[in-house]
Amino acid sequence: MKLSRKVSRNKRNSHKRSSKVSRKKNSHKVSRKRNSRKKSRKVSRKRNSRKRSNNKDGGENSEKDKNKNLKIGLGVLAGAAAATAAVKFGLEYREKLKLEKEIETYNIDIFSASGDGRKDIVQFLLERGADVNNTDNRGKTALMHAYEYIDIVTLLLERGADVNLIDNIGKTALMYASENDHKEIVELLENAAKNK
Repeated sequence: MKLSRKVSRNKRNSHKRSSKVSRKKNSHKVSRKRNSRKKSRKVSRKRNSRKRSNNKDGGENSEKDKNKNLKIGLGVLAGAAAATAAVKFGLEYREKLKLEKEIETYNIDIFSASGDGRKDIVQFLLERGADVNNTDNRGKTALMHAYEYIDIVTLLLERGADVNLIDNIGKTALMYASENDHKEIVELLENAAKNK
């Protein structure tokens, strides 16, 4: 029994020794934190004392500070406006890249885009120089393909699409729209035909 007590005492003492060692190891960390806090307090006190001294001087310094703050505020506003414009430009550019990739991937032309109601792609292709009155292998124009989409028909007419062109089987865009009972588009095409 005496032997087992000695062993247990040694274990207890070794534990005490190891905890003292770990305290010593971590003590430098605590002192570093304390020192950094003291330094930051000193720096903030210096800043506050400078501000107080500037405010005590009164008129000239405080007026200069106001002007400085006003200039900074205007600069921030101008920067925000420029940043907004840059973001808007970036989004537009990203959309154009996305459309380009989609056009290349799916081999989209102005005929299929107008027939599918994709005004964004039609507009993009027109901006890049697509011919409004170009015909596909069946003689159909983009206007003939877009007979059911009023916004695309309007866009094509604004860009100078010819209403009177005839495809290989002898039909015009007006005939396609009237066969499928699109009355608003029929009226729009009739008015365009009268004005030409």
